[in-house]
Amino acid sequence: MTGEAQRGLFRQELGDESRTLASVFRRVTEGLTGRDRLTDARQKIFHACVDLQGPDDKGYWRFITVRDEIFAIITECEFAEARVERVVDEGFVEFHIVMSSPVELSLSKPDRDERKFDEATLIACRNAVDVGYSVHLSPGQTSMIGIYVDPDLLRESFGLDGGEIADIQKLLNPQPGTITVLEQRLTTEIIGCLREIRAIAFTEQRDLVLAAAKLHELLYFIVSALRSRENVDDPSVVFTQRDLLMFERARELLSTQLDRALTLPELAKELGTNATKLKSGFKLLYGTTIFSYRLRFRMDHAMKLLAEESMPISHVARAVGYERQASFTSAFKGHFGFLPKSVRRLQVTGKRSAK
Repeated sequence: MTGEAQRGLFRQELGDESRTLASVFRRVTEGLTGRDRLTDARQKIFHACVDLQGPDDKGYWRFITVRDEIFAIITECEFAEARVERVVDEGFVEFHIVMSSPVELSLSKPDRDERKFDEATLIACRNAVDVGYSVHLSPGQTSMIGIYVDPDLLRESFGLDGGEIADIQKLLNPQPGTITVLEQRLTTEIIGCLREIRAIAFTEQRDLVLAAAKLHELLYFIVSALRSRENVDDPSVVFTQRDLLMFERARELLSTQLDRALTLPELAKELGTNATKLKSGFKLLYGTTIFSYRLRFRMDHAMKLLAEESMPISHVARAVGYERQASFTSAFKGHFGFLPKSVRRLQVTGKRSAK
């Protein structure tokens, strides 16, 4: 966007000048915005739904809080333009799960079948008080849930004290100047809870009790998965402010150098980092995988070349990083739902109609 401020997410759109999570929930619970409001004063549970306000945006955010210890935000949105928002430490451990399907988890084999929701991952993170980061979401459909939890609740009620697991210790107690991020494969129990939470209608008072119970159940299964981290292959990663600048450079390369057949290891090497850090950090900051982010730019550029240029489809394929036209054709159809040659046919038909 040039000459105007870029749109943000719920902190910027709904919060006060502090743009904190706390200010968003304060405004929502005080009735300054939102619909489908439900309150259980006895158990201190609250829900409200806020629709997107942009003329070209669709969807909503659901806000749920339980005793000011668990804050959940369900995003079911289709953004017309990119969104960027600054995140500062508010003392929570954060859990983020992107629920859009399909989800691709690796760039190393870009021509393989895309992975489905059951193979998505959980991102757990905690930033130190002196470090903030920016979240970027691309235009298009976004379906995700973010859960912000008081660390004392995790320690005292769920037994997540870290013990001998170094990853958990880093998550609960990040070092100054750092952000700790864990990436954890979803279990069938976590996926089941997510689907049940999304299915709650929030039309009756008792739906609040159900939501609170399901959020506690979800945290139970998340903690169980985290406590098994001694047996996982990918260790936790710690980001510094320098790393955050590196992720921005990665985003620039992925969105501009479209004719290069970049793999995840090659990109990590070029940026002077490792694949685990690059994959986890990118997903946290940009709300998508490296593969999905790059695919969108490659396909959009291919569409523009097909519609505006007369170059052969094989040349278009190479222009967006595909050595084989068949691989490009498969990716294009998977992204848009029709073949590249259909764009040319529509273009010819349009010219004839104009005559």
